[in-house]
Amino acid sequence: MKPYSEYFDWFGTLLFGIYGLFFIVLIWIFSGVMLKNRQDQLTSCLAFIFLGLFIWVAAFTSLTPYYPDTNLFAEIVENGVHDSQSKGVILYYLIGLPFMFLSAYQLEVYLLFQQFIFILAMIFLWKSWLIHCVHQKIKSGLYEIFIILAVLYPSTLLFITIPLREFFQIFGFSIFLYGLALYINKGQISWMIIGAVITIFVRPQMIIFYPFLILVAKQKNVLKLLMYSVIIFPLTLLLFQLVGFKFRVSWFAYLRNAGVKNFGDSGMTYGAVEWETYLDILLDLPQLALQFLLSPLPILHSVNPFSMFTLVLDLIFVIFVLFGVLSIKLRVSLMYIKMFVFSITLFSMWEFYIGGAVRHRFPLILMVLPLATLYYSTLLESLCKNSKVIKE
Repeated sequence: MKPYSEYFDWFGTLLFGIYGLFFIVLIWIFSGVMLKNRQDQLTSCLAFIFLGLFIWVAAFTSLTPYYPDTNLFAEIVENGVHDSQSKGVILYYLIGLPFMFLSAYQLEVYLLFQQFIFILAMIFLWKSWLIHCVHQKIKSGLYEIFIILAVLYPSTLLFITIPLREFFQIFGFSIFLYGLALYINKGQISWMIIGAVITIFVRPQMIIFYPFLILVAKQKNVLKLLMYSVIIFPLTLLLFQLVGFKFRVSWFAYLRNAGVKNFGDSGMTYGAVEWETYLDILLDLPQLALQFLLSPLPILHSVNPFSMFTLVLDLIFVIFVLFGVLSIKLRVSLMYIKMFVFSITLFSMWEFYIGGAVRHRFPLILMVLPLATLYYSTLLESLCKNSKVIKE
């Protein structure tokens, strides 16, 4: 029984059941509109029910580890107030306040809202993949496998029981990717803007991320990509200033080193940096990106990864997904791989914490999950076909 489970009570349980039924109906309707497949509607609803049950199992058992920060966010949800000066906590409070009110400040109901937007995000993400597949004239793979991978992703199970802004970020990011697919293939930009706004409200630093991500996705010519990047660079500087960030080498070094200093006693950080020029940053990026992608492996730290069982489990899943991604034709995967490499590289500039890397790569792994779904769907169909031939 975890400490935050003391917030679960009979009123919250009753409200959980009422909202749960309501959300199942909404998911059924929404997935029907987006995916237009009765089997996919059922799959979406079953995934939601599974996560709803998992919330209770995780809260009252040792199936998942307990994170001390859970109590901080649980108290914010239950009381509807905060006394922190942390920008992350303040942003979380602001974005979560409407959901706190709708959940009657009941933690278990708030977590249900969180898993509801996660399932919606997965539907948006899969729809973006379907649009890409129609454009490429290829099969999409099985939605059932995609949903199974999404809900059994260790990060999903680790963090779905904690009130975190990651799920708002995933929701906005998935809408953005859906909008990006519409923009590339149909010239529509509205959904892309909506997704970007939601994400930027949760993580303002993403304001520099999206303009370049659009370029990376849309532009195939490397020289043109560099040219457009140079044009967008001054705009990025201006946007950086608007959200209070300083586009200087010393500022990037300060971001990482301050974190290492503040959390160094935890034993989970992986070293300060000595950056004086942008060349210094570029030279460090390959190792930083690799550490970010493969945490908790000791690439830039000496902590025994096997002392962090759940994080190792997450890494095994990540390798499983990436193997699938790299096993399909480059013609199909190139756009996604470019976006993924760019995203991993950019995110790794800020990351300094072993566990933080696992949590912050969560949305990026979800982005390429449809590609892995295609590979493993094809593999499953091939195995089933061979099995049928042997029986005959």
